[in-house]
Amino acid sequence: MEELYSLVDHLSNLSRIKLSSEEKDLIAGQLKDILGAAQKVQELDTGGVPPTTHVFYQWRTREDVPAESLPVEEVLRNVPERESSLVRVPRIKSLDE
Repeated sequence: MEELYSLVDHLSNLSRIKLSSEEKDLIAGQLKDILGAAQKVQELDTGGVPPTTHVFYQWRTREDVPAESLPVEEVLRNVPERESSLVRVPRIKSLDE
């Protein structure tokens, strides 16, 4: 269980989230339950089950039918910052990098 507490500490530091000791206890317990469930799944005999890449064998898609777009003003109605008909977003990477 000590390994789980150190893992919770490590993850909270990485994500820069301050957790109380009660929260760490709760998360460590939840993590223990999750890992226990994963262990049960690993114990299953899956020898006769073919490998799959997706749970759905057949995609169900709708027909791609062109439709009218929303008016620009309606789309931009809740945008916090805009420039003409464009959405202004914060810069993620500086130009120097």
